Amino acid sequence: MLKMEDVTVQFGGLTAVSNFSMEVKEGEIHSLIGPNGAGKTTVMNCISGFQKFKGEIYFRGEKLSPLPPYKRAEIGIARTFQNLELFNSMTVKENLLLGMHSREKKNFLSDIVVAKETKITEDVLKIADLLGITRFLDAYVAFLPYGLKKVVEIGRALASNPKLIMLDEPAAGLTFEEKENLKKIIGVIRKNGITILLIEHDMSLVMDISDIVTVMSSGKKIAEGIPEDISKNKLVIDVYLGESKDAVA
Repeated sequence: MLKMEDVTVQFGGLTAVSNFSMEVKEGEIHSLIGPNGAGKTTVMNCISGFQKFKGEIYFRGEKLSPLPPYKRAEIGIARTFQNLELFNSMTVKENLLLGMHSREKKNFLSDIVVAKETKITEDVLKIADLLGITRFLDAYVAFLPYGLKKVVEIGRALASNPKLIMLDEPAAGLTFEEKENLKKIIGVIRKNGITILLIEHDMSLVMDISDIVTVMSSGKKIAEGIPEDISKNKLVIDVYLGESKDAVA
C-alpha cells in the first residue's frame, strides 16, 4: 500500500531523515518507533504532504511527491496529530463532518449549517457508534476530557473514508483504561479494512497490536521485523537504554 524509497529530509545542515525506506502492506498494523527526535513524525509529514523530501513515496503505486496534502486526503490518506488539532469551538459532530470535506464536491461548510438528516450525517453517526462516542455528538470539544478528544480526532480522520490512517502517538497522555479502549478502537479500524501506520512510545501497546515494527534512530532505519524479534534486537535495546541514560543525566 505504501512504499518509501531513500527518503531524505534536511533542515539546513541538519539531516532529520536519511535514506529512509519502508513498505507498509495493505491491511496490516505497522508501527514506527524510536527515541525522541528520531525522525518519526517527519516521516509522517512527508507522507501526508506537509514536508518536502528527496527520494520517492508511492501510495498504491502512485507517486505522492506531485500531490498537495488535500489530494493525498482524497486518494485515501488520513492522519491524526501529535498535538491535538481539533476545533474546540465546534461540537463533536461538526468536527466529524469537517473530516468528510475531501469526499464532497459541493459547498461543504454550508452543508454543516443546513444539513440535518443527510447521507453524510448518517455516516457521522456510524463513525460515532463505531468509536462509542454517540452520546457526545452535541458536546463542544473544548469541554471534553483529553482522552475523549483523542478519540474524536481519530473519528475525524476516519470521516474522510481513508484506506490508510496514520496515528501519531495516540496513547500519549492516556490512562490505562483509555489505552485499553484505544487498543479496541485500533482493532475495529483494522477489521473495517483500513491499514494503520502507528507512531507510538508505549511499547506495551506497540508489541500487543503490531504486525511489523520499524525502528528509527537519528533519522535512519536501524531495525525492522515482527514485534517478538524487535523486542530482542540488541541494537534496538541499546538505543532505548541510551535514551534512558541521557534522561537520567
